[in-house]
Amino acid sequence: MGKVIKSLIFDLDGTLVDSRAGILDSLKKAVMVVLPQQDVEYLHFKIGPPIREIMQSALGLSDEIKLAALEMAFRSNYDSDGWKMVSIYPGVEEVLSQLRQRGSRLFILTNKPQEPTSYILPYLGLDHYFEGILNRNSCQPPFRDKVEMLMFLLVEYHIERGDALYIGDSTEDLDAAEECQVGFIGIEYGYGSFSGRKHMQLIRSFPELMSKL
Repeated sequence: MGKVIKSLIFDLDGTLVDSRAGILDSLKKAVMVVLPQQDVEYLHFKIGPPIREIMQSALGLSDEIKLAALEMAFRSNYDSDGWKMVSIYPGVEEVLSQLRQRGSRLFILTNKPQEPTSYILPYLGLDHYFEGILNRNSCQPPFRDKVEMLMFLLVEYHIERGDALYIGDSTEDLDAAEECQVGFIGIEYGYGSFSGRKHMQLIRSFPELMSKL
């Protein structure tokens, strides 16, 4: 990238870990509990956005009471059992170890709530790599979006924008980086898509990140 990157900020789901199986399982179980008449097999759940947005999109639902009930049912299942279906992407731990050895500051910025994040990272042996972890609900009221989250992280940890890089798998991640004037690398293997977005760096596997720094 032509300069030393001191701070690397990572999205979690679709970037460091694959949570798809557990999220899909818990989404389907939530629908079966709250909307038992709904055929879940033909629903398309777009993994990545907050759970209520996923449900709203998949079901075409605007009823806030039902959406709240769906989110509660999802949380009950995912926070107890669904999170255990998580797996780490190939090369992630090795790269994080290399980055720490070279003195990089590492952070996580994710839409995933604090509770399952606090289970997943120790479960996979990743928690000790990160200086800071910021979730959508790390403050109350929750952050509105990742732009607000990233701005907070930069200030809270005294991160220089020009020395920072955000790595994520969605246009929400890219938009946050651009709004905050932070460098960005996109993950092609994740849940999102960068279709139509030009002039950006993409990596097909996590170990490829090292060649971009």
